[in-house]
Amino acid sequence: KKTHDFLSEIKYIFQLENPIKKDKNSNLISLEEIINRDNYVITSDNYRKMILISYRILADIPVILMGETGCGKTGLIRKLYQLLNNGEDMKSDVEKSDNEEDKNNSNLNMVNVDSSINDEKLIEKMDKINQKAKNKKDKDFWVLFDEINTCNSVGLLKEIFINRSYDGTKLEKNIRLI
Repeated sequence: KKTHDFLSEIKYIFQLENPIKKDKNSNLISLEEIINRDNYVITSDNYRKMILISYRILADIPVILMGETGCGKTGLIRKLYQLLNNGEDMKSDVEKSDNEEDKNNSNLNMVNVDSSINDEKLIEKMDKINQKAKNKKDKDFWVLFDEINTCNSVGLLKEIFINRSYDGTKLEKNIRLI
C-alpha cells in the first residue's frame, strides 16, 4: 500500500475530520502534512501498531512497547497522537519548568524516566499529571513513560501501571498509560 491508502484507512477508522491532502477550505492540517512532518514514513507495520495501540487505549489497557533502542517506539506514539489531534505534538513534562507546564495544553505528556529519577521525583511528576488530568476530565489524557528500563523505581511503575495508583493515590479515570 501507499501512504495515501494508509491515510484513507486511518481517516475512516478514527473518523477524523482532517483532509488527506492539503485543502485551502479547511482550517485542519492535512493527514499528509502530519505524516510528512519529521520525515516519518508510514508502513504496514507501524500502521497496524497504531490501530492496535489505539484499541488498547480505548479499552483503558496499559500499552507497553518493547524493542531495541532507536527502533521508533516513541516516534510511533508521537505520530499516532499527532494524527488523532490535528497535528498537535506531545509535551515532555519532565523537561518543562512549572510556568511552562501551565501553558502545556497537550493531552499527551511524556515522562522521561532515567537513572536520575527516583520514587520521590516520580511521585511529584505523577501528582502534576494527575491534577492536570483531573482538570481535563472531558478528554483522555495520555501519559507516555519513556525509557522505564533505566529507572530504579520499578515497584512504583508497577503500581502505576497495574494498580492505577502511585504511592496510594488513585489515578484519574481519564489517564491512559503508555
